[in-house]
Amino acid sequence: HTRSEDELFAKVGAKGINFDNYDKVDVEVKGPPGSDDLAPPLVGFADLSGRIPPFLEANVGRMGYDRPTPIQKHSIPLALSGRDLMCCAQTGSGKTCAFLLPVAAALGGGGGGGGGGGGGGGGGGVPRRK
Repeated sequence: HTRSEDELFAKVGAKGINFDNYDKVDVEVKGPPGSDDLAPPLVGFADLSGRIPPFLEANVGRMGYDRPTPIQKHSIPLALSGRDLMCCAQTGSGKTCAFLLPVAAALGGGGGGGGGGGGGGGGGGVPRRK
């Protein structure tokens, strides 16, 4: 028996997170000297409509994602605009989604890859431990 996408995504999402507390987290975003073209922060995942492929937009909705965490709010728009990123955030902050959503968008034919020299391969955005 093949399960439908709705069945697979039925019990997922960020229901227990208090996003009002996340909005109080200090975030520092810098670019190269003289760089004033930083992408504006993401207010909600609905703002990605038309910037990511339809299949990815549908899956973000199925996951119940509505408000981004600070790492997602700032890194997703920058990555989708083709900027190189170096990010640091605590465990459980949403880094995996923040890094993989733009990679999936680029591989799926939408978003990302605009410049920055990263090439869209995504290896540099993979969370790692040393």
